Amino acid sequence: MRKFRFTMESALRLREHQEHQALEQLAGAIGDHAAAQQRLEDTVKQVADTIVRTGHDVHQKVALTAFLCRMDEISLQQQFELAQAQDAVAAATDQARHAQAARKGIEKVKERQLERWQIEASREEDRVLNEAALTRKGTQR
Repeated sequence: MRKFRFTMESALRLREHQEHQALEQLAGAIGDHAAAQQRLEDTVKQVADTIVRTGHDVHQKVALTAFLCRMDEISLQQQFELAQAQDAVAAATDQARHAQAARKGIEKVKERQLERWQIEASREEDRVLNEAALTRKGTQR
């Protein structure tokens, strides 16, 4: 009996590879998002700590004002980076879903081909057994 051979095996491997790459990109995007979020949280903590440490001296308050203005700029930039990271995660998630759907589609085709092959192989086996039985029966007479 011949062996099952899936005609689209190379396409399936390609889809699996594309899905793997999409998942790696998603993992990277999630990591970038977490890092951006952590930087923003660190900035907020730094501002809060500085405000708590600032005394009542006029020079310290002037320095605090300058510091807060600079931290506001940094915070806005980090919020923008965080939004970009969220967009990247969403895009990578979409790409991973599409890659998974493409792979599953080809796997479904493979399953159907395997089922047809199994039915055909079973029929072929039955035909060979029937021939052998008829040949044996014919030689016994």
